[in-house]
Amino acid sequence: MECVKQHLITEKEKQRQMDKTMGEGYIQNDYVCKWENGRPFEVSYLNCVLTRTLKHLGLPHIRFHDLRHSTATYLLSLGLSMKEIQEWLRHSDISTTMNIYTHVDMTMKKNTADKINALFKHNMKPLNRFC
Repeated sequence: MECVKQHLITEKEKQRQMDKTMGEGYIQNDYVCKWENGRPFEVSYLNCVLTRTLKHLGLPHIRFHDLRHSTATYLLSLGLSMKEIQEWLRHSDISTTMNIYTHVDMTMKKNTADKINALFKHNMKPLNRFC
């Protein structure tokens, strides 16, 4: 995680330097992935880079946008609230986050089943066959 943090700090510093160098020619925005002039990468470019990287690593093909779904599900599995995930993904409507972007994986399903089993195990009195 420290490696990612350091990479982002270094990238931000490069962007500050390019802003100073280019002056008014630099495109101001809050994007992380952008060209030296500040123009954001096009989705088609990001998909191309991702496709090449996945192929090189022998991994199955996914679209760049699919990573948003994976991120939402991962954040949910870490226990973040739907509101936090909605804010992170910048969705204007929480129903988009809940119904389209977050998915319940097998670990979450097992966790739910374990909690239901524990509820019955600890809170139910034995049933009398002859009631």
